[in-house]
Order: sequence, then C-alpha cells, then structure tokens
Amino acid sequence: MVVSVSHAAKSEYRSPEHVEGAITTSVSEAKKLFDQGVVFIDVRNPQYYAKAHIPNAIHMDFKHNLNEAMLNGVAKKDQSIVIYCSGVVCSRSYRASEKALSWGFTKVHYF
Repeated sequence: MVVSVSHAAKSEYRSPEHVEGAITTSVSEAKKLFDQGVVFIDVRNPQYYAKAHIPNAIHMDFKHNLNEAMLNGVAKKDQSIVIYCSGVVCSRSYRASEKALSWGFTKVHYF
C-alpha cells in the first residue's frame, strides 16, 4: 500500500513498519546494538537532538546534512548502523534508511 504524506493529515501519518533491505529493530534489539558500540544516527531536526538524544548518537539532520559522504565518515558500508527519528509519526528514519541502502550500506537497522 502506498500512502501519500502530502494528502494525509500529520496526525494520521504512520511510518511504514519495514524498509525493504533494512533490519527492522525493536527497542530491546537497539539496546543490544547500543551495548555493542554500534553507531546510532539521529536524523531528527537540531532542536529535537539538542533537547535529548541517545548517548553518543551522531546527529545528521535528514533535511540538511544527511548525505553519503557524511555517513561514510562515521561508518563503513558493511558496518551495522542504527537510524532513528521521533517514532511512528516521523518519516525521517524511514527515508534515511532507504537512502543509506541506496548508497550501498548493507547493515542498516531501521529503528
């Protein structure tokens, strides 16, 4: 099913549960990855990141500075990365995960 964000009210939007090619990651799985030292990428806007974020998460605002070169600067393409945003009403981690996969990253965890 295809959902058009531009036609749906913001409160009605829900991010897809899966990104083709990515590993959908639960909170408990994310905690295990965090404990293993996996790189976390926060793709929210700077205000949300400044307010609170996962410790040591790298901020790459989806709309302004998430790009292949930036991601290459923090992780190898065959290294696990966890991409997150503000939850089910936010599409940034979904779209960022798709981008990372299109750039050749192979172990993208969609959180």
